[in-house]
Amino acid sequence: MPRAHAACVAAVLLAAARVSGSGGGAGSGATPPEVHAAMRWYAERGGSLSPALEVRPSAACGGGLGVFATAPLEPRQVVGSFPLGATVSAACALHDAELGPAARAYLREHAPDGESIVLAAFLAHVRARTRDRPDAASAHAYAAYVNSLPWGDGHGDVPDSLAAHPLIAPLAAGSAGGARDVQLAQHVADARESAAQVGELLAGIAAPRPDAAACLRAVALVASRTFDFSTPLRAAGISLDGDGGLVHGRCVAVPVFDCLNHPSAAALAAHGDAGRRFQEHTILDACLRWRMVPAAGATATAAGGAAAPGAPASIAVLAPSALKVRAGDELWMWYGNAGWGEQNREAWEAKEVKFLAQYGFVPWE
Repeated sequence: MPRAHAACVAAVLLAAARVSGSGGGAGSGATPPEVHAAMRWYAERGGSLSPALEVRPSAACGGGLGVFATAPLEPRQVVGSFPLGATVSAACALHDAELGPAARAYLREHAPDGESIVLAAFLAHVRARTRDRPDAASAHAYAAYVNSLPWGDGHGDVPDSLAAHPLIAPLAAGSAGGARDVQLAQHVADARESAAQVGELLAGIAAPRPDAAACLRAVALVASRTFDFSTPLRAAGISLDGDGGLVHGRCVAVPVFDCLNHPSAAALAAHGDAGRRFQEHTILDACLRWRMVPAAGATATAAGGAAAPGAPASIAVLAPSALKVRAGDELWMWYGNAGWGEQNREAWEAKEVKFLAQYGFVPWE
């Protein structure tokens, strides 16, 4: 399942952060040019981002990118907003000239669970079509966003935050003995089966086509970077492919905001004073939040599909409700509970392993 929100006070996370010691800085360095291109693409499609935010390398969660404040933020301040047309979902595949017919047939057969496979196929397809082209932005409408992702294929300057992800890196030799390792191995096997389905979905498309490694990478990208908006979209009567009703928003990528990291014990320790200030609040008070923004009489459009009049025209992103963000602080999004709140150890460990397989880390470590 893509990133979801949690209503809990993660005391285990906070206690772990207090004993993790201190690491390096909170992250510094230049924003990769591919990310700048994706930010322009996002703005051209109506997305907004506060000038008080920037995307740059982070010490958190795999050494990839993070979203940082460049100026103090007020509680609940709107730091960005985006129309559905500035997002990337399986609906985009339906409108792709080459992939569209196969994607539509797959969703009809596998809805609603097929959204992740179709989106992964779309990402891998666009990458294969545009990776080596100097005119990539004009070669495909979604190239600027897709090429800002960490593909780990040696092309571009985006840091490979998935290099050590368990779906990508081989499992350590001799690590398949305990129940946790067996569960993780099953998640890896499931991901490889999903990658095989991605390859099959793309088999009828003319070369260049992505290889098996790119298909698996696309599966990991969808697992780790998309959001589940299906509940609020269903409440608003929105299907992302308009009247087709095939794409319900279970896997939605949002440029810029898909760089938000989830707090972990190690990451909070590495952020020094900012991490300690985070610990003084509950999770929901210290992380960014989403809010649907209604527009009476407006029509929300996504990938060529139109929602009913009166549907939410955009989604706003709000600063933490209680934590006073300072310049230089990294901003956080809560992906899920990773076992917190389960009634027994077995259930906790199963959810924790699922979180590890999806996002590549355990937040309590």
